[in-house]
Amino acid sequence: MIVAFCAEGPLGGVQFAIGARNTPDLIYVAPTPEGVTGPIDGEWMLVGTDLIPPEHPWPGQIAYELDRIASLLRPHPTYEGMEEGTAIYAWVDE
Repeated sequence: MIVAFCAEGPLGGVQFAIGARNTPDLIYVAPTPEGVTGPIDGEWMLVGTDLIPPEHPWPGQIAYELDRIASLLRPHPTYEGMEEGTAIYAWVDE
């Protein structure tokens, strides 16, 4: 489990947990549709990663890229190949 921290852009300062076998290099988020509670902060939801990309682009979808140098990740003590800690993501302004 990692904590994803978005350092800038529309989600600047927002953090949320991601449970994944591998730390994603890219995460894709989109505005939460009306009537749905977004799991990130009520306004945004995670719609995919580079490991499991969205099947189609979501309206308003944006991307964040892992900044491995700024991140505080370490090997998971139990699960080989998995990491834990804080992953810092920078907004990909397309």
